[in-house]
Amino acid sequence: MGEQALKHFGVTEADLLGAGDQSRAYRLGEASVLRVFSTQTPLTQVRALDAFYRGLDTRAVTFAVPRFDEVLQVGEATCVVEARIPGMALSRFLARARPEDRKRALANYMVAAGEIQAIAFDAPYHGQILGPAPVRAESWPAYLVSRVAASLVDAPWAQADLTAPARVLELFDGLAQARAGAPRRLAHGDYHPGNVLVDEAGAVTGVIDFSVQAVMGDPLLDLTSAAFFLDDKADRAYAASQAEGIAGFEEATRLYWLYYSFFYLSSKATKPALYALCARSLNRALD
Repeated sequence: MGEQALKHFGVTEADLLGAGDQSRAYRLGEASVLRVFSTQTPLTQVRALDAFYRGLDTRAVTFAVPRFDEVLQVGEATCVVEARIPGMALSRFLARARPEDRKRALANYMVAAGEIQAIAFDAPYHGQILGPAPVRAESWPAYLVSRVAASLVDAPWAQADLTAPARVLELFDGLAQARAGAPRRLAHGDYHPGNVLVDEAGAVTGVIDFSVQAVMGDPLLDLTSAAFFLDDKADRAYAASQAEGIAGFEEATRLYWLYYSFFYLSSKATKPALYALCARSLNRALD
């Protein structure tokens, strides 16, 4: 990915910090990061992401979010130079953490999930902020239902793997309507340990990689997905326990587990294990 860009900036694969589905990040000196996007990511999409980051007011939160210093095209690849946020991915921290450090980091991770709603962002709709064809609506339940409908259109093969899709959609609609009164706030939408940076003590230093899953909507989305995206069952249980007592959390957990299960039905070819989990969750939803 982006060999010409690496040569242009004088970095090599030895400088690789991390890789995702859409981009790879490289160390560029002590204070900067070079992010090279896949050739399928157009310059216009990255410029929209740059504008989004510049529109965030993060003065009320304790962690950093990305800021692009430069957006440019090098050969076929779109690249950005951004300020480096100190820390390591929480996923890396958890892989080697002692039990007491693990619990402290997970508690901090859940606190930061709740903080995201304090980031001020001006948008008059409910739904997706980024993407070539964002799904938006006048209410949060309307967005949820529209987003799930779009997911089923994108994954027509799912109809053969779901035992009672109409009944699950009916259940989903009822749960979505119950969140109609939720405040409209910024939600990351893809909040998981790979997108959260922590220091050596497990304190959250940054939340990165806002994407097409970022929405204006229910702030409980990030709190529930924070547990949803943890691979370890004990970690999931402990993370969820940190949100006990928050009004609506239990009901929101059921709703957003279904939301993500529908959302990732498109992953059958690229991430078959994830697809199988989503189909299994939807088929068990009525139990």
